[in-house]
Amino acid sequence: MKIQFYIIFLILNQFAFEVTGQNSTKITGFVPEAKDSTWTVELGIENPDVIYENRFTTIKTKTQNGKFSFDFEINKPKMVTLEINGHRLFFPGVFCVLIEPMDSLDFSIKNMNKLGLMDIGVTGKGKEKVDFVKAIIAATFPIYKSDPRKQSVQFTFETTDRKLNVIDSVYDFFPSNIDSLAKDIIRAYEYDLILDIPLLTATKSDSSQYFFNKFIVDKKRMDILLKKEVLNYYPYHVLANNILLSAYRNPAAQLGRTFIQNKPIEFAHLVVKQLGNNVPAKEYLLADLTVKTLKAERLNGTSKNLYNYFKKNVSTNSIFYQEVENLYKYFSSNLMPGQPFYNFELPDRTGKIHYLQDFKGKVIVMDFWFNGCSGCLQMANIIDSLEKVFSPGKVQIISINVDSKKQWLAGIGKYSSNKSLNLYTNEQKTEHPLISYLNFNTYPKLVVIDKKGQLAETPPDPRSNMNDFIDFINKL
Repeated sequence: MKIQFYIIFLILNQFAFEVTGQNSTKITGFVPEAKDSTWTVELGIENPDVIYENRFTTIKTKTQNGKFSFDFEINKPKMVTLEINGHRLFFPGVFCVLIEPMDSLDFSIKNMNKLGLMDIGVTGKGKEKVDFVKAIIAATFPIYKSDPRKQSVQFTFETTDRKLNVIDSVYDFFPSNIDSLAKDIIRAYEYDLILDIPLLTATKSDSSQYFFNKFIVDKKRMDILLKKEVLNYYPYHVLANNILLSAYRNPAAQLGRTFIQNKPIEFAHLVVKQLGNNVPAKEYLLADLTVKTLKAERLNGTSKNLYNYFKKNVSTNSIFYQEVENLYKYFSSNLMPGQPFYNFELPDRTGKIHYLQDFKGKVIVMDFWFNGCSGCLQMANIIDSLEKVFSPGKVQIISINVDSKKQWLAGIGKYSSNKSLNLYTNEQKTEHPLISYLNFNTYPKLVVIDKKGQLAETPPDPRSNMNDFIDFINKL
């Protein structure tokens, strides 16, 4: 009996090993220019079942004789990105490509000075999906090339219509056998890339809604983007602007360009009104809106009301429900106004370490930024002005960078105020415990700590409400 049990154990163990191996997905590549050196390669894997937490998984490796290899497991189609020494390989063309479980793609990067999907060779299992994307790029590129820089709203929609027709044609007649779900995801992704800018700029004209209805709604262009199987494989922008253009003749003029950001609850009502019958799309947009508002506002009146609205309109069975619930609980437990703030340790330009307790008795204004951030550039100018308003004995402004030391030093005085105390996250970038504690992902970000070292409420944005911000600080 013992021998029989042992044999059965070996068979089952071998079967489990074979199943695991069969589920393995592989991405390899060759960079001739890296044959005589070691380069860093990063694979980014996007999880469509989450809004923010763990949406992106990054795996790093090094080239050996110019070659690199990644082995990993996925349970559904996912978008992936590739970067070598910080350079995106698939752009221009696309930002990412779709892979399926057990794909085995091999990329040949011929010239690092001429990147983009069209200039990268690909072989292996799953290559037909990349070839499908290449066929779409090849077919739409001549239209892009002939487009003038300045376009009327009518022309913008007409040329968008031509590009979408081309995608449909490639979709219908592409010869390779691609799984229908994968093909739909790619089609929706390409639709999103083409529709993103037109729908964004179209919200600024009185004729926007007319042409939107004529070229998008009447032709059922949004159908592929609203399919429950594909709608969370791409950003929310197109769906959001679709809602605005469905409800308003000229959203930018009637609502303002920052309507979603400034009035998330009103936008949530629009989402339910416009997408009430499409439960997956409604739940996706409400979850995305609630997560972004919580991260931007923390727990104030707006974010609490939006969270309650989310709970009333999103089923507990939604794949996004628990993520929103967990985020709200985290903020409730860790980032309520009046709670002691994180005892940070951050270096300045001389290497001196600064601690939270160093500023006890002062109100601390923390400005988080990164080099190249346009909003941070605007905030830096505001911080310069605020340095003249507040007494240095009462208010300490600290600019905190999340780049490498080299990028941080290069950005001081442009993307941060040179007059404030400039600190950085000591090469830990956005992985620093302070950033993880605050749990945000948008920049610039202002955080205020009161004289007792406790977290204050979310301050008004001084870029649009300078006087309100000054009053807020003076009352602490």
